[in-house]
Amino acid sequence: MKHDWTRRRLLSAAAAASAMGALGGLTPAARAQSTAGTWGEIPTGVWSGSTPTHKILEIHLYGGLSPWESFYFRPSPGPGFRGFGSGTATQATFPSLSLNSTCAGAAGSASTSQAFDTSESAHPIHLGAIAAPLWAASLRDRMRIIALQHDLLPHEAAIPYAGSGFRLGNTKLAGLGAAIQHRALAIEDTKPASMRRRVPFSFVLRPIAGDIPGDNVQVFSATGQHPGAARPVVIDSDAAGNLLSMLDRTDGPSPRITPEAEQIYNYYRAQYRDLLRAAGVGDPIRSRGFADYDAAAGNLVAASLLRSLLAAAPLSPSTEPHCARLSGTAFTTQLNVTANAIRLAAHLIAHPTTPAHYVGVVDGGLIGTSGGGYDTHNNGHVLATSVNLHNVLSTLRSLVDGGLLDLNTTMVVLTTEFGRTPFRANSGIANTNSEGRDHFPQGFVNVLIGGPITSRAVVGRLRDADGIADPTRVFNCADVRAAALLAAGVFPFADALFGSTDITGALIDAGAHEGTAANIRRTLLGVPG
Repeated sequence: MKHDWTRRRLLSAAAAASAMGALGGLTPAARAQSTAGTWGEIPTGVWSGSTPTHKILEIHLYGGLSPWESFYFRPSPGPGFRGFGSGTATQATFPSLSLNSTCAGAAGSASTSQAFDTSESAHPIHLGAIAAPLWAASLRDRMRIIALQHDLLPHEAAIPYAGSGFRLGNTKLAGLGAAIQHRALAIEDTKPASMRRRVPFSFVLRPIAGDIPGDNVQVFSATGQHPGAARPVVIDSDAAGNLLSMLDRTDGPSPRITPEAEQIYNYYRAQYRDLLRAAGVGDPIRSRGFADYDAAAGNLVAASLLRSLLAAAPLSPSTEPHCARLSGTAFTTQLNVTANAIRLAAHLIAHPTTPAHYVGVVDGGLIGTSGGGYDTHNNGHVLATSVNLHNVLSTLRSLVDGGLLDLNTTMVVLTTEFGRTPFRANSGIANTNSEGRDHFPQGFVNVLIGGPITSRAVVGRLRDADGIADPTRVFNCADVRAAALLAAGVFPFADALFGSTDITGALIDAGAHEGTAANIRRTLLGVPG
């Protein structure tokens, strides 16, 4: 497929921080929004010691991952496979599934699972075989599985909520990347202009093939009420190989724009900016459209910096073997866009001089399903879910084992917009002849790995009887986003972020946002104090 990677598209997609250009960071007015110093600063007392600033690697498992065979396997008759197996304690994964021993973390056989949370003897929870790359105790001990629930059935509504913690129509709707970049720019803006970083802090890697962008995955690069400078750079993960050549502007082997043209462009850009200043002085009068344009323009002017950042990055996907298959079939090979995007994310995060603080990856799956990714309705559930998830997790495991992804400095956030029915289904109705599962927001999980986490737990519960989250032990997507922000060193209750009504009631401290943030730290991240 030929992709239209033009400079116009780059301008649109890469509307990232003006910190990359000559514009500096945030305006004095934006800095003044916080009463606790720079915007997003975490107040004293939220963390028992110094405030952590972990980098965030978010991977969104598009389509709705079933928890039953992955992160919430119940090794007991009935709840076991939820319709796709014998349901006995000895059959602890999909039937007739084989794992490729050449893939990282392909431990154990396909008929076993690994105990994860046995704190309740009547309700032990295991990791299924397709989560085998995470079976190692060193990884399980850095993992928190969060039980979630909402009431949004369509992808187009559930994805924005899962990716922001806000529902469609809320003016605050924004991904983690915008908040994390906003915070980073606020810190940079306290430095002398000559010392400010000019390379973006946040990136989003997403595939452009298929219909995935139409399901509102743009949420991961949305800015909400954050300034235009906070928008992450968006890279199309299945067309990234063309990016370097398009970043050659005035300094490449075949420059497209002369220095003189660049100077003229900057002159008129500055002239228009001055028209928005009151009496020609001070900050420009608020204009979201111009702020977005100015941030994108700053990126293009300093494109050489982004080019140097990506020069040694893995940009072109390779053809790789599947890590899981149905018994009796061969391990096939396929262009692995997702694995390459995760490797690119690790490269950006581990860069020695200008590391990314946030990278979001949209996983559209290694193999297709009826709805794309993990969206299995009437067919393909066993094969697609096992192949696609094992592909993500084995890639993560290989990066951790190879020292390219440091879980001491980076927290991995695995999200999905909802789960799948705890039974074979078709059109929302139980159907024993179906080979798939339907949308199920009533009970599903997100997973946090590494960063400040040092104790394993399932936080919340999904009921055995019907798979629905226990109403007394359930959380929401805003809670997960707030926990990730805390790990990244961003106060989740700063302007443009969450309010008390967005957070699950059990976490609320009626006295102050600081108390609620501390409750989120203790409960979701498992950090005492």
